[in-house]
Amino acid sequence: MTRRVLLDRHIVALAVVAVLGALWAHPFPVPWRIAAAGVVLMGIASRRPVILCGGAVVTASALAAASWAGLDTPRPLVLAGEWVTLITDPAPFASGSIGAEARLGRRHVQLWARGEAASALSSRLAGERVEIGGVLRPLSPETARRYAPRHLSGRVSVDAVSGTRRAGALGRVANAYRRLVTRGAESLPEHTRPLFGGMVMGDDRGQAPEVSEAFKAAGLTHLLAVSGQNVAFVLLLAVPLLRRGRLRWRLVTTLAVLGAFGVLTRWEPSVMRAEAMAAVAAAGAFAGRPVRAVRLLALAVTACVLVDPLLVHSLGFRLSVAACAGLAVVTPWLRPRLPLLLAASVAAQAGASLVLVPTFGGVPVVGLPANVLAVPAAGPIMMWGLVVGPVAGALPGAAPLLHLPTRVALAWVAGVAEVAARVPLAPLGALAGAAFAAALLVVARAAGTRSRAVGAAALLAIVFVCARPASPASGVAVARGARLWVDGPDRVLVVRGAPPGPTIAALRDRNVHHVDVLVTASAGRTAADQAWPLVHALRPSLVLAPEHHQLAPARTVCAGAVVVAGDLVVEVTGGGPPLTVGVRQRQSSHSHLRSASSHESLRASNCSFQ
Repeated sequence: MTRRVLLDRHIVALAVVAVLGALWAHPFPVPWRIAAAGVVLMGIASRRPVILCGGAVVTASALAAASWAGLDTPRPLVLAGEWVTLITDPAPFASGSIGAEARLGRRHVQLWARGEAASALSSRLAGERVEIGGVLRPLSPETARRYAPRHLSGRVSVDAVSGTRRAGALGRVANAYRRLVTRGAESLPEHTRPLFGGMVMGDDRGQAPEVSEAFKAAGLTHLLAVSGQNVAFVLLLAVPLLRRGRLRWRLVTTLAVLGAFGVLTRWEPSVMRAEAMAAVAAAGAFAGRPVRAVRLLALAVTACVLVDPLLVHSLGFRLSVAACAGLAVVTPWLRPRLPLLLAASVAAQAGASLVLVPTFGGVPVVGLPANVLAVPAAGPIMMWGLVVGPVAGALPGAAPLLHLPTRVALAWVAGVAEVAARVPLAPLGALAGAAFAAALLVVARAAGTRSRAVGAAALLAIVFVCARPASPASGVAVARGARLWVDGPDRVLVVRGAPPGPTIAALRDRNVHHVDVLVTASAGRTAADQAWPLVHALRPSLVLAPEHHQLAPARTVCAGAVVVAGDLVVEVTGGGPPLTVGVRQRQSSHSHLRSASSHESLRASNCSFQ
């Protein structure tokens, strides 16, 4: 009797139906564990793909329904002396509060703290236990939908932190390692420390909004936190250890390294996918049956979805799977025609675009060259940081010397992101992206020099025609609390409580990278924290703020002030705070403002600037 073999297409179909089952999330009247186990066992025993896929649908759907049922809305409840286990590292926010995710009983909740409670919480790390007092409330419907992939179902406003306990053994080792690496990174420039923490350990706390938006516009967001490629780098570092001993030792050591790295990086979705693939590959090597990339990805996706069905709603997981699918499918075809790094970048971008275009409306045109330039430096940063980072933390006097290569590589990656983000090209949409891909295929398939030149010219033409810069409109709200006026090259931005990240992103979409005048209507520390990323990203010639502001580059302005920015006139009609500001086109002769240091233009107003 011929033994049936599950082909790659059968395993891919298994992953697809598992994802569809998780999206369906239908509860079954019979105990799902019994039904699914029976169907899966029958499928494995008979090796019939249809039966196996049926078992995957039942299992994934029932698990997803059970997961959604576990996200029931809690009733408001006063907590006193409750112990919670931190799931994420507490992170600071511009408002001065501290936020984290924690496990309260069987429920996952958000923690928010201010004042003394925030100070007590800020030094804790994931895995540690904290005794808190506060109020448990349900999440808003919009927030609940957004955080459903993280299993969050409530929010706790923390009033007091009365006790702490250490994490488990593995958690204590991981936290000690993270603290050492963080201490060693204090020798790096302040603006690059969060970038280093994100690339090495997935610690993206403290990343400035303008930096995040620059990496997003450059198509380099995957470098801001750990991703699948970091797992490959970790295994590469462990090669000397993995080469020793028998196959069983290698398998156990590989799984131990993967588990330790997962704990260190807080089990991000992209890391889960990559570690599942690595574990399947290690098991295949141990069994003497190497597994092809497409099969690896399908098995890893199936396993991840069955472990946590809500991952199908995670954007990070979707992007990771799509990019990996591009690498597995497209790279083998491109490799004989293009250099390996370029082929891999094209393949990953092609896969990720299947998620990026429907979600964000397009992909950055500069993403491909930016990745080719930045990724070769990202790998050494991660590997060097993992090895040298703890040494620098243990020997702070030697940290500046040890982190000299880190400083140079980080400056290169950050510089590539900043320059690429300022390229005046709008993202490629679905139609332009398809044309771009077609032209790229022409270049890859071309055999002769003349054909390559024709294909490259067509490629550049499509980029600059289909991805033409967005033309900014004047006097429009570009984001919540932010309004932009444009007259030719002259630009004025007025903000009142505008979130910096979305505002910068909206301006980049309109090809606005600089403004002549930035007006922050509000005063206080929160307003300053929100405005500072805009100052850093937009480099305004002049920053105006009301009395009692705490924004260092700003000049205090009162009612009656008039400032001219080219053909735009900024009139302060109410001194506030908050300021009341009107912007109009210049119709009469005013002093012409082209520089923030022009004191002559400032004297044209009816009040003094400080």
